Amino acid sequence: MKLLFNHINITIGIAVVLVMPHSTKILAEEWSCTYQHKGKTKELIRRRVGSYTFVDSSEIEDKIIKENEKFIHLYSNIEGSKFYFATHLDKENKKFSMVGLEPGKDTSIISGSCLISK
Repeated sequence: MKLLFNHINITIGIAVVLVMPHSTKILAEEWSCTYQHKGKTKELIRRRVGSYTFVDSSEIEDKIIKENEKFIHLYSNIEGSKFYFATHLDKENKKFSMVGLEPGKDTSIISGSCLISK
């Protein structure tokens, strides 16, 4: 009986070790970026909250529409707004660009450098 419990504990332990690093890495990723807008330094923060979503500092969701080893493309829309916000996170160069699109009312493109924590 004791041998059976040891086998179960070892199996569970191995499963936890194999799963946890991957889950922690996904959930812990944060992009802290700075950019210049109208002569002032501003900050853009994006934190991964799952396999398909990031949130900003106001907990507004950005959905991942494409991701590979080089970049992440995000989509967001604030409820009640017609704007579509497109964000490009460049993994290789640790930079970002973002623009808000609404025909005739597009925002300025913002871009800057990022620190990425995992």
